[in-house]
Amino acid sequence: MIDSSKIDLFEKYLSATDYAFGSDNKPAQVSDEDKLIYQEVYMDLLNSCQTALDSSSLNSQLYVKPQNFSFQKGVRGHRPKTLWCAIRNLNSKDFNEMPQIYSIVSEYGVEIGFAVSIPEHDYSDLNIKIQNREIIPSIHKKLPLSGEILESLERNIAASSDWNINASTRKTYGDKGFDAYNSVAELFSALKEQKFCRGGGSICKVIDAKTIESNPVNLVDEMEEALRIFSDIQQACAPSAPDKIIQKTKKELINYSESLFDPNDMEDGRRKKLKAIAQRQGQSSFRSGLMEAYEATCVITQCDVVDVLQAAHIVPYQGNETNKLDNGLLLRSDIHDLFDKHFISIEPNDLYIFVNSSLKNSEYFQYHGKKMLLPTSQIKRPSIKALEIHFNKAKEIEII
Repeated sequence: MIDSSKIDLFEKYLSATDYAFGSDNKPAQVSDEDKLIYQEVYMDLLNSCQTALDSSSLNSQLYVKPQNFSFQKGVRGHRPKTLWCAIRNLNSKDFNEMPQIYSIVSEYGVEIGFAVSIPEHDYSDLNIKIQNREIIPSIHKKLPLSGEILESLERNIAASSDWNINASTRKTYGDKGFDAYNSVAELFSALKEQKFCRGGGSICKVIDAKTIESNPVNLVDEMEEALRIFSDIQQACAPSAPDKIIQKTKKELINYSESLFDPNDMEDGRRKKLKAIAQRQGQSSFRSGLMEAYEATCVITQCDVVDVLQAAHIVPYQGNETNKLDNGLLLRSDIHDLFDKHFISIEPNDLYIFVNSSLKNSEYFQYHGKKMLLPTSQIKRPSIKALEIHFNKAKEIEII
């Protein structure tokens, strides 16, 4: 239970300096008694999330992630700062553990809700900020603008005046971005339209310190309600298998562009990485033959940036015998990864592009049903038998 005495603790130490919990060189500013109260708040948050999850049937899909905390050191900076706990999708590492159902306790009171993504200013690590700028658009694409999940959300939020639809988490009454949207659909539409994604989007309940004075907050009840309302949208935004491939590729590009950049070499590190990727498959003659056959153009996207075009084997490489022109396609690097995983294929009879339905909300689904680019020379076209083997495997994955 969160009462006013616990909220007062955060107010009391607002101006506390780093290492207020004490260190080898600095005496503690926070008393042991207050440390115990602080720890109690932490345990209230953790237990409420775990109890809510345990009382549901979602343990196989979601898990509880508490804030890093210790009695001796508190949280980051050894200060009595805002405490939080979250319920996240299992296997959501590729989305940096976003989105999440969360609860926060601070000097302002208690905040409970659903966060589409975490605002950039909440992170001190520049690398995480850069990663999130690549990840967040993929999450936004999964947000529904119609259907049962959205309709259920709208009904639940409209049923109580307690819910606010904010620009981001950690907003309270009077802040810019607090209650900024009239509906969930309006929030989701705004997020999808963002050109620069820096994190945000929250549907939450804010119980202020004044209200808590007379009505302490039962965190278990609040988290059970939040889990009931938001579990469907939470799971709808979990990374799919193709998302994992895409994010892995993007992270590799970011890491290489950072590690390979040389201020004395004017060629950008990312360009070097793309060149390295483009040379990864088969012998150079295999790629050269495909470059000529397809006139240096990706057969799926019709991208003609030479540095990102790769020689893809239709039937996987098993030595020189598979390095035949009719067992190859020229593909953009990211398309190559998805093709190798059978999330993208070619229908062998009509040569239409097949894209796995799990990619329906991604940029890749625009190619589904379109015809692949073919060489002008009949003899250089792909083997129908090879395409059939690949396509049948892709259909198996689709059924699974």
